[in-house]
Amino acid sequence: MKKATIALLAGLGAGHAPAHAAEISGWAPVVLPQTEQRDIHSRHTGHDFRIFISKPQQPPPPNGYPVIYVLDGNALFPMLALQANARELRPDSASRNSVVVVGVGYPGDALYDMDKRTMDYTPPPPAADAPADTGQPHGGADRFLAFMQTELKPLVEARYRIDRHRQTLFGHSYGGLFTLYTLINQPDAFQNYLAASPSIWWNDRQLLRQSNRLLASAAALKPTHLWLTVGGAEEPATDTTPASEHERRRAERRMLSNSQALFERLEPLDRHGLTRTLTIHPNADHGENSTLTAAGAIDFALRPDAPR
Repeated sequence: MKKATIALLAGLGAGHAPAHAAEISGWAPVVLPQTEQRDIHSRHTGHDFRIFISKPQQPPPPNGYPVIYVLDGNALFPMLALQANARELRPDSASRNSVVVVGVGYPGDALYDMDKRTMDYTPPPPAADAPADTGQPHGGADRFLAFMQTELKPLVEARYRIDRHRQTLFGHSYGGLFTLYTLINQPDAFQNYLAASPSIWWNDRQLLRQSNRLLASAAALKPTHLWLTVGGAEEPATDTTPASEHERRRAERRMLSNSQALFERLEPLDRHGLTRTLTIHPNADHGENSTLTAAGAIDFALRPDAPR
């Protein structure tokens, strides 16, 4: 049911039925309220992105709107946009909060562009231990981060007044890997990092090894929030024998163990401004954890103790 829900929500802004079909049958494409989208070309990555934005209805706060950038925007933007819209419609005016949701996706009606997301969200592997050829381009995280910082953020800030002290990055799977890669390599890019089911297994857990970079620069770290989530069913018990290729991959990727290992490795940063949270959603698989995490993403972006 959860998978069906997210698929339905994701389809709200993605489909475009022919006009003559609506005239004949009376059916029309679903429109996601208070949202807009446009395609842009990146000079850093060399390919196009589809950018989805939820439009706040309340005036901006004195310091501007908080903003949450969500990766895999074709799939995840609709759920967050609906939550943001609902926030502004609460009966109690004191509890109304506005947030700009920016979905970063790709042109087309598919929920995921597998080749482009693999390229954009995966870190560049060191030459000495480059991963085996997977048949997909990879290693473009630095170029994608440059696009986010120097092309996308200025575009959003030219349209909406944004509070640069309340910026959140949310990614799932490879998107979660990129979220953590950004935290480790450019922690000042965002103040809040939400990584759901991050693919820490990538290139023999390269990200875990590179986390030492963040530890080494602990003295310069500004107040930052990290929320890691993972599904309890994403990794089989160690005393079980994989019964299928899918089970074997789950055992090899160690989604739960890797998330716990990274969470523990960052513990010394608690004394230097990092606030860590690890949530394990019992019985949730990889896709279900995406949905469960997305349901709390707006609350995370609007947390009252946001760094300043």
